[in-house]
Amino acid sequence: MAESLMLAFDRARSFVAERGSRFDRLFLETVLGDRDAGALAWAIESGQDERGAIRPLPGRGEEGSETGVESTVAALGYLEAVRRLDLPLVERAVAFLSGQQREDGSWCAAEEASEQERLVLSGNVCGILAKTPCVRDSVLRAGSRFLESLWMAERVQGSDYDAIAAYLRVMTNSPTDRADEVLQYCGRALERGYRAGKLDAVRAARVFVLCDVCALPGARIRSDEAVAALLATQEEDGGWPAPAEADPPARIAATLDAIVALRWLTA
Repeated sequence: MAESLMLAFDRARSFVAERGSRFDRLFLETVLGDRDAGALAWAIESGQDERGAIRPLPGRGEEGSETGVESTVAALGYLEAVRRLDLPLVERAVAFLSGQQREDGSWCAAEEASEQERLVLSGNVCGILAKTPCVRDSVLRAGSRFLESLWMAERVQGSDYDAIAAYLRVMTNSPTDRADEVLQYCGRALERGYRAGKLDAVRAARVFVLCDVCALPGARIRSDEAVAALLATQEEDGGWPAPAEADPPARIAATLDAIVALRWLTA
């Protein structure tokens, strides 16, 4: 296994070096332990404004929303992947995100956003805030209650990955009274989608990282199975495939997600 992992990492390095941005290479090097997190933290902090919001990182997306919620969550995701949510810049970002929470406990970047879009964004924000050491419990409770208020099994049927991941990460890290019911249902939905080929190995493994667990309630997908599936689906050029509906640049994101999952699940 160790030899297979090292080979997978080396091939991914070559893929990202050839096709990725400077930030992609920096992130991968940090994940793989080729350098410490200092340069990555500096690259992220250099894009933080006086409010604590973080603008989109170079090569990692277009200009963000007016509030900067989505770009700030994305930036914190890189620090989450290397387990450095203890930095001062994170505290400022948490203060910004907490201040953007609405009265109903949700986060919403656009007034015209659909209910499902609000659910997914709120799940992403609340899920990552729950992993920080400086967030207020009241923020997490309000965010969790919002997601619970929208819970219907139909939302995760048909293997809606974004909704499944949003519920799993929030209910794992900031549970509500109905958390066990929701987790069990979402876990089963995730497994059904994975077994049916509707969800690829990268997205299935990423949930383990988002929830910071080795097993998922309701899902009979073991962490060692997820690792084997990731190694088996790495392509000849060293990258991982992106979902069929995604744009070609999404292969870089899928490859980075795969390497993060391999590191977390084999640590």
